[in-house]
Amino acid sequence: MRTRFTDHDLTFYLQVYRDYARARWCLTHLRRHYPDSRVIVCSDGDPDPRFARLVDEFRVEYHVGQRMYPLQYGGRMLERMLLLWGMDTDYLFSIDPDTKIERRFRWLPSEDLAIFGDCEPTQGGCQGFTRSAGSRLVDSGLLRDPVLARPAESWAVLPDGRVLDDVLESVAHNGLVRTDWIMAWCCRRLAIPQLGFPEVYSRWREPVPDGLDVAVTHPHKHLPIDRDEL
Repeated sequence: MRTRFTDHDLTFYLQVYRDYARARWCLTHLRRHYPDSRVIVCSDGDPDPRFARLVDEFRVEYHVGQRMYPLQYGGRMLERMLLLWGMDTDYLFSIDPDTKIERRFRWLPSEDLAIFGDCEPTQGGCQGFTRSAGSRLVDSGLLRDPVLARPAESWAVLPDGRVLDDVLESVAHNGLVRTDWIMAWCCRRLAIPQLGFPEVYSRWREPVPDGLDVAVTHPHKHLPIDRDEL
């Protein structure tokens, strides 16, 4: 358990698409608690010019990226995130625009090699990465494995080797990537531990209960958006 760290030990990564209002909400809370951390905002193919305003308003790095949310690009999307981070801080936190930073972390995992968050596999609303985990994922080339571009062949074995027919049918219908499943598959292949981290409460599409004493909560789906969601 690591209890001593500064803003400069953490990088936050926020991917945005058709959610400028949510992004501003998320960054407002983030900067309230981490005024000096590195923050990367990457537009996933949305040319909305308002995102560029976040650079001055919240002191973020802003990148306009290729649209990678369709199912077959999930590995490349995760690789893009890690390369933009560059492993130049001790930790990376990938968060969604409907993720709320409630307070500062009281502690962080001290393991050198780990990915950490809530649930198993760790839920994509807030995933933490150590520097060594990021390096191993990028250096392995696994995020560019051809199987990730063939969802019909790969998807049934990604979530811990189980066939989840109802979930797979839903994913196949809407055609959108599940990066948490991809990350779980990579972690198994590369022997990267996925650790539970009780400072984060993040459940896919489940509302956040009242009265939680955690640093990060997700999802907050009641937030306003500017255009139709995916």
